[in-house]
Amino acid sequence: DIITIGSTPNDVQVQHNLAYVVNTYSNNIQIINLLEQNSAGEISVGSGTLPEKIAFINSFKAYVTCNEPDQVVVLNLNTKSVTNKIKVQSKPWGITIINKKAYVANSAAVTNWVTFKTTYGNSSVSVIDTTTDQVIKTIKVATNATEITTDGNSKVLVISTGDYAMIPGQLTIINANTDEIEKTVKLKTTPSAIMVNRKQQIAIINSMTKKEKADPDLIKASRKIRISKGSGTRVQDVNKLLKQFLQSQKMMKKMKSMGKRGLPNDLLQKLQGTPPSKLN
Repeated sequence: DIITIGSTPNDVQVQHNLAYVVNTYSNNIQIINLLEQNSAGEISVGSGTLPEKIAFINSFKAYVTCNEPDQVVVLNLNTKSVTNKIKVQSKPWGITIINKKAYVANSAAVTNWVTFKTTYGNSSVSVIDTTTDQVIKTIKVATNATEITTDGNSKVLVISTGDYAMIPGQLTIINANTDEIEKTVKLKTTPSAIMVNRKQQIAIINSMTKKEKADPDLIKASRKIRISKGSGTRVQDVNKLLKQFLQSQKMMKKMKSMGKRGLPNDLLQKLQGTPPSKLN
C-alpha cells in the first residue's frame, strides 16, 4: 500500500500503532495509523518552522526540533497541537531523551540559498528539562553537530560532521548525570550517522522466543511485559528496540535487500558484534 506524505520527510518515529512523520517543507508532523495503513491526521508546527526530528517524552508528549526560528516545539499528541516553544541555539537538528532530559544538537550551519554558501558557527548541545520545558544548560561541541543518541544508560553521544572540507568530524561523549563532556574523539572523516551497541538491547533480544525473533509482529503487550522482565528492562526499552527494527526493516525494503521477515542480520550485527547464523 502507498500512503502519500508531505514535502521533504526527514524523520519518522513510531509509538504504539502510530508513525509520526516529520515533513520539513510541509511544516507538519503527519500521523500514520500502521494498523489501518492510512493517514490519521497532521500536527502543524507553524509556517516556515522547518521541523527536522521528533522524540517522544511520554505517550502524549513529544519534542520536535525546528530550524526556524531555532526552537524545539512541544506537542500534545492527544490534542494534536503545539503547547509550547523552547528557544535553543542555532539550527537545531538531532534530539535524544535520557534521564528526563532532552539533548538537542544545534548544528549552527547556516546556508545562504542565494549564493549556496554555508557558514559554520559555534555548534552546541542544548539540555532541556522535560518536566519544565526549560533549557538548563548549553554545551559547546565540535563544528556542525547533527546526530545525537544515548547508550541507554548514562552517556550522550554527539556526532559533528565538520565542514566537509578542512574540518573533520568528531565524536563527543557527554555524561548525562553531570552534563559535562567526558571525552572527544577526532574521526578524521565526515560521519553521517551513529549506532550504539547496547548490552540492554542484547538482553532484550536474548529474552525473545525464536518465533518472536522471526516475527516481531507477534510481540504485543503481554509479550512485551514478559520480555522486559526477562531482560531486566522496561517495556519502554522493548518498544524502543522494536521501533529501531521497524525503521531498519523499512530501509532494507527500500534498498531491496530485505530477505525473509525477522530481525535483520545487520541490526543484530550492530547490536551484538557478530550476526547469528540464523535469526531463529
